[in-house]
Amino acid sequence: MVNKPQTTELGALERILSAVRTAALFLFSAVLVPLTILVALIDRRRYYPWARLWAHGSLLIFGIHVEAGGAEHLEEGRDYVLLANHRSHIDPFAIVAALGKRETRWVAKRELGRIPVFGYGLRRTGQIMIDRKNHEQAVEALRRNLGTRGISVVFFGV
Repeated sequence: MVNKPQTTELGALERILSAVRTAALFLFSAVLVPLTILVALIDRRRYYPWARLWAHGSLLIFGIHVEAGGAEHLEEGRDYVLLANHRSHIDPFAIVAALGKRETRWVAKRELGRIPVFGYGLRRTGQIMIDRKNHEQAVEALRRNLGTRGISVVFFGV
């Protein structure tokens, strides 16, 4: 005989809260993502505050508070390259929050560009799309995007 773990009332409430938060994230994203892309269509340089709003709002929905130290040492107008792990869908939002107003560009594999809306948004907002099988193309894409904008370029490792 297999003992089934008992579902506590608190466990059920946690599942309901999780479902409500997930639905809220989808609704919030359904508004903010197209708005961010629209702003990027009008002027690519002005989309980032909307992307930050999406990141901060998404963290707020899940009750996540990000504490980070050291960002105050990053010099204004200078480019930085960050390497981070990618353990959760929340990681990009947390990185945006940790870096404050510093604009980020994400290095993304070219295959992500084929995802409807998401891929278009990546391209339209100037994210760095690379072909992982073409070393020369990847290096050239990085060279085009570093050293000119005072941005942070983020790579996700494992």
